[in-house]
Amino acid sequence: MCIRCPMSCSLCVICNQTKPAKPVVWNCRGINLTYEGKSYCLITDATNFDNAESICQGNGTSLDTQGHISSVKSAFVNSYFLNVMKQNNIAEIWIGSGSILNSFYYNFDIWLDGTPLQDADPTYVPSYLSLKSDGMWYSHLRQEIVKYKDATTTLPYICQAPVKYIST
Repeated sequence: MCIRCPMSCSLCVICNQTKPAKPVVWNCRGINLTYEGKSYCLITDATNFDNAESICQGNGTSLDTQGHISSVKSAFVNSYFLNVMKQNNIAEIWIGSGSILNSFYYNFDIWLDGTPLQDADPTYVPSYLSLKSDGMWYSHLRQEIVKYKDATTTLPYICQAPVKYIST
C-alpha cells in the first residue's frame, strides 16, 4: 500500500508497483563500517597503496559498486576514522587523495573516488596519503615511489563504497 495514495485512488497504480529498496551487497573482506550514509570496510592486513586500491575496487560486484581507498572529506569523517583506528589498535592507514601530476600539489578537494573531477582533468593522479593516529595526514611521495619502484610502505586501509539501492 502506498502511504501517499489511498487504496481507492485509480491514479496511484505506480504506488502499488513500488517495492522497498534494499542496499546492494558489497563484499567487505574485513570489518564492515557505516558512517554518514556510506559503507566502509576496514582491512587490517597491511599492503602498499596500489594493492590496497586494487583490493578496494575488487570489493564491488560491478562498476556501480566498486570501492576506493576511503576519502576524508570532513573533520567528522577524520574523527570517525581515528576512533576506528583506536578501537582496532592501528597507528596509520592509507586514505585516498589526488594531486596534480608532477606538481606535489594536494588541494584535498580532489579525492581518489574521482570527486569532484571524475576524470575531467588528465593530470589527476592518485596520491599516497595516510592518516596517523595523532590525527595528522602524511604524504608519501608517489612520484618518487613510482620512479624508484619503492612500494615497501605497507599500511592497513579503509575501503569506501557509496550506499546503493536497487528495486526488488
